[in-house]
Amino acid sequence: MIMDKQILAFYATSNIFSGQRIAFELVLQGISSKGWEVSVINTPAFDRTEKNVNRHLNLLIQLIHLLPRVLYSWFKFLFYGHGKLLCVCLGLTKIALIREGLPILLGNFFFPENKSIISLNGSNIMFWEYNSFETKLFRLISQSTNAITVPGASLKNKLIILGIPESKVVHIDNPCRRIKSITESELYLKQASGSLGKDDAINLLFLSSLIEAKGYIKFVEAISILSHKNIKLNAILCGKITIG
Repeated sequence: MIMDKQILAFYATSNIFSGQRIAFELVLQGISSKGWEVSVINTPAFDRTEKNVNRHLNLLIQLIHLLPRVLYSWFKFLFYGHGKLLCVCLGLTKIALIREGLPILLGNFFFPENKSIISLNGSNIMFWEYNSFETKLFRLISQSTNAITVPGASLKNKLIILGIPESKVVHIDNPCRRIKSITESELYLKQASGSLGKDDAINLLFLSSLIEAKGYIKFVEAISILSHKNIKLNAILCGKITIG
């Protein structure tokens, strides 16, 4: 039996920026503001940004260092999770699937009456094959959870193709889609009206890791096009730069 409005959240943290972690924490803040009691257990994540020749050695050292903390986080998850709604932000790398997925399997084994939700972010799933290790492991994990939330319809469709029951997959629409986009003509009219001020510029913010997969190159190309028009702009890129 689930205790009244109690959630135990489990997710990985590290010293590097993670949009997935930030998004999950914002969700937890929203849930907490609605009267739910939210408890958090963090498990350590690898720093996978190391690119030098000793990268594999570095990861091995991290594994030896972090393994006791990971095991301890699993113990706390099982100890404090009984009777609570379990919410897990599941990473999509092989290591993350084991790190955050195994507690779900163990929790279902010891407390089958518990309800659990998996939160997914990222596009790694789009590159999974039906018989890949990641897919097989995820299908196993999904059998022990009640719902899987995804931020896009394409991700939901991909999970269904990979063999996840449609009834378990919940598409959470991006709230930014509810914001009406401003057209180019509306932008000119706003500047011409003087509501921005004579010398005011429009700030365009790109907030994400500065890697090609996140689309910052397209952002720069768009700014280049706008720079040839009579519009005052401040282009701001805010994110971690990853070289290599």
